[in-house]
Amino acid sequence: MSLSQAEKTLILAFWNKASGLINTIGPQIVNRLLLAYPQLKTHFGNFNVTPGSSDLNTLGIKIITAVGGATQHMDDLPVHLAILTDLHSLTLRIDPGNYKLMIDCIVISMAASLPQDFTAEVQNAMTNFLIIIGDILASKFC
Repeated sequence: MSLSQAEKTLILAFWNKASGLINTIGPQIVNRLLLAYPQLKTHFGNFNVTPGSSDLNTLGIKIITAVGGATQHMDDLPVHLAILTDLHSLTLRIDPGNYKLMIDCIVISMAASLPQDFTAEVQNAMTNFLIIIGDILASKFC
């Protein structure tokens, strides 16, 4: 799957607005993930998995910051994400099925934070973009 130029334009325009809200969007992501899928708490080892904890909020901010960084490298995502791919696939061994759950939480958090800007077209473009990122991060999982 690749992104069309129209999708890239939508993603960049949306990210220009969303980037100012990383401290709002980020914490929502992992908190939503663990509230919706509490069975995933076992994957967070030494983290305080209490909703709203600084561990979860910090991780969410890291995730949305990485997504934002990827918006600047849409034409070379595998290269840009190489270190994260190794970390997620080889070291942390994150089950690729969990990326779909995370993608849903990212999309919902973005929509909740910028409802007027998160049109159906933006949702489609961002979802496609996040699926590509998830596929790359899972690419070395064995």
